[in-house]
Amino acid sequence: MTQTLEESVGQLIVGKVPAKVLDDDNKDCLKRGITSGITIFSENVESREQVVELTDAVRLFSRHPAIIAVDQEGGAVQRLEKIITPIPSMMALGKLNDKERLDLVIGLAGKQMRLLGINCVFAPVLDVNTNARNPIIGTRSFGSNPALVADLGATVIKSYIESGVLPVAKHFPGHGDSDVDSHLALPKLNHDLQRLEEIELLPFRENLLIAPAMMVAHLWITALNKDPLPASLSQEVISNLLRDQMGYQNLLFSDDMLMKAIGNEWGLEEACVRAVAAGLDMLLVCSNAEDGRKVNAAIVQAVQSGRIPEERIQRAIRARHSALNKIPAHDEMEHKRRLAVLEKSVAASDPIVLDTSFKSLQQQGSPRRAFAVAEPIHLFVPQHNRYPLDFREALLTLLPEMEIHLVEHRYKFNDLSDEQCAELAAKSGQNCVLFTFRAVINRQQLKLAERLEKHAPNRLLVACDIPYDLDVLPEWENSVAIHDPSDLGVRAFAQLIARQLMCQH
Repeated sequence: MTQTLEESVGQLIVGKVPAKVLDDDNKDCLKRGITSGITIFSENVESREQVVELTDAVRLFSRHPAIIAVDQEGGAVQRLEKIITPIPSMMALGKLNDKERLDLVIGLAGKQMRLLGINCVFAPVLDVNTNARNPIIGTRSFGSNPALVADLGATVIKSYIESGVLPVAKHFPGHGDSDVDSHLALPKLNHDLQRLEEIELLPFRENLLIAPAMMVAHLWITALNKDPLPASLSQEVISNLLRDQMGYQNLLFSDDMLMKAIGNEWGLEEACVRAVAAGLDMLLVCSNAEDGRKVNAAIVQAVQSGRIPEERIQRAIRARHSALNKIPAHDEMEHKRRLAVLEKSVAASDPIVLDTSFKSLQQQGSPRRAFAVAEPIHLFVPQHNRYPLDFREALLTLLPEMEIHLVEHRYKFNDLSDEQCAELAAKSGQNCVLFTFRAVINRQQLKLAERLEKHAPNRLLVACDIPYDLDVLPEWENSVAIHDPSDLGVRAFAQLIARQLMCQH
């Protein structure tokens, strides 16, 4: 059946729904072929049954084979952790460096996503985290060794394909040494091409033959573009470097086109036109159906005016179909059966991921020292709007019969004055556990640590997120790096302390 130009362009656009059900506006876009899928976010997730109904509705109404995608990287970034088995962070898995265990964990996650009706995952992260102060990558990366990132990234790609989910490796050409969050502004890398080849590009180059799709970052590469231009809009990066020089011919996604790194300068519609003209095949428009319509109309106009060759659209459609053909079509298993299989899988796999997270913990000194004296144990915990970091509850759940007096003090890790540091430290007793969240970036936490040193002889430092906090606080000889601020990472740390306390009793 012959498609209109509007329908052809629609195959390049993946939208977002505003709630937990498919609204009429998005039904219309999908049915008319203006868009061809959705990205699922945390606000779209309430229960397993609800997500199954949402994904089924997207497929039912979509004129095109639907892409139903999710950011389920693991650790700090996973939209489905409340309804399927959570994944340890990539940095935790990089620390463990066990490809057999990695394949098992990712395979479980992929199969569970398939049961929910999700057929695309924006993972693995192939960024090499060489900047300890990177505000956006951190524990999302396997680490600072490009060979390790490449090797473990390959395991994730293969495992997802085998489990029936399309993996999208990201964020080309490499976001690991940036010091700006592209959600907020345009980051830039000033490295020359030799450095890029040796570090940033290596994991992508090593996985060119197996990665069915990649995501291009909103990141300015000064060695390729003299003036500020994101890689996602750059013909030099996409067509010349990635396509021609590196030889990658598979599907290319944009990152979210609503990010301020591009929106501040070009606006949504112009940025999307430039992205397709530069060589991207799929656009993530993570806002609303109306924006999907505007993007579609802008690209249609660009084709009609000759700004974008129609063959550029057809090439994107061929890449899309080729990528989707690498995974099985949706299994029309009856809802109740799918949910029963999923429930059984989640129950069976939780001990596996908890053990994986536990084995990835990085210990120095004697963590149980802060719990050694039979007096209150003061917990100083960051107040984070996304991660509960509820160690107290996790530990007491594991040791319900043991008398442990835990006193929790919450603090604003990114807004601490000297006076507040002094007030918090004055509340501590002999036993102190300081949890930090990116103290290398939010450095007032170092002042709090300095104050606590004077009050608590029995103390323990816990780096909840990036492990680099341990490097800037060497005076804290007893320390643990969790590599993962999610509930899974906190539970693994609680298990470590529980085992040590049980041994001493």
